[in-house]
Amino acid sequence: ISYDVDQDGSYDHLQGAVCGPNAGMKINYTDARSVNVKLEKADGSTYMEFLNTRLSKTALNDKVRTVSSVSDFINGSTTDNAGATIEYAGMISETRDKLINNLHPEKCLMRIPSSNDELWHCDDSLSTCTNKTADAVINVSGVAYRVWELPYCEFSVWSNGDPATGSSGDGTTGGSSSSGGGTGGSVAGETNEVLSGEVVAGVEKVLKVNDLIKFKINKEIHTVTLTKIDTAKQQATVRIQSISKLVVINFGETKKVDLDDDGYYDLELILRDLSLLNVKLFVKWIGSVTEPLEYPETAEEEEAIEEPTGSVVEEVESRWEWPKISGTTYVISGLGLVVLVLVVLIIRELLKKPVKKKKK
Repeated sequence: ISYDVDQDGSYDHLQGAVCGPNAGMKINYTDARSVNVKLEKADGSTYMEFLNTRLSKTALNDKVRTVSSVSDFINGSTTDNAGATIEYAGMISETRDKLINNLHPEKCLMRIPSSNDELWHCDDSLSTCTNKTADAVINVSGVAYRVWELPYCEFSVWSNGDPATGSSGDGTTGGSSSSGGGTGGSVAGETNEVLSGEVVAGVEKVLKVNDLIKFKINKEIHTVTLTKIDTAKQQATVRIQSISKLVVINFGETKKVDLDDDGYYDLELILRDLSLLNVKLFVKWIGSVTEPLEYPETAEEEEAIEEPTGSVVEEVESRWEWPKISGTTYVISGLGLVVLVLVVLIIRELLKKPVKKKKK
């Protein structure tokens, strides 16, 4: 194991080369948050390189430090169905969970001693493999080797061909197999985009393998991708990014995930249903929220108001008429007016008469 602390491409610290195999490396906290780590076979034929990892106390806990036995890693050669020799390398699922889910590398590279331009992803026992060539990138192309950038830092084992049953090599395939009624594939899945307000409230989606849920919260984009369904074990595997994490969820289980290793959970996942073809996954953001949430539009669209045309205006104006008054109404109104005039005249005459003073 070697470390490139300043990430200049030169691995300047070899584990155990200075103060013994059990000695560590002294490094400040800031530098430890971005370190490249390489796990290399003694002859250099095969290696795994993890770029921009976090060597914090949380990451390098006692569970990670137990990765030391031969059975934790796998490499060797086997044959494909046509009898051609192919090479494979990687690590068992348990080792993957210790390293990838704690060190959180941004990129993972693997050197396979073969000039074949195919890359297959297999389970621990090499019994179930999927062609991932379309998802991977050849980082270095040598005469007799390829350095691959692995899609999503996904493990267990990688091979340059589809192995036939059985294998031989200096590594073992210890650990439990992850096949057992599982489904997987390299076909691009469907992207289900949800708004931040929806994922904070909790959203449920039916996903097939390689389908994903995508959302943006706190100015960061996250995805939850279904990578595998295992009906035999009644569980599903999902990959969470932006920081790469592989999470195995059992049917009916609620799993909480700390995405940034700050000691607080950010995401809650519940596997509510599972079949051979798809799963029903509930996703809820339970971490802090530092910006306004977005919600889908629910108000109905307002109806467009059209300006009235000239003909309509004319029609409205033509329909307007003064109220009709009958002859009887005119007679009654005239009599009332005459009576009112007479009353006024009588009052005026009475006011004109002099007031007689009483004689003393």
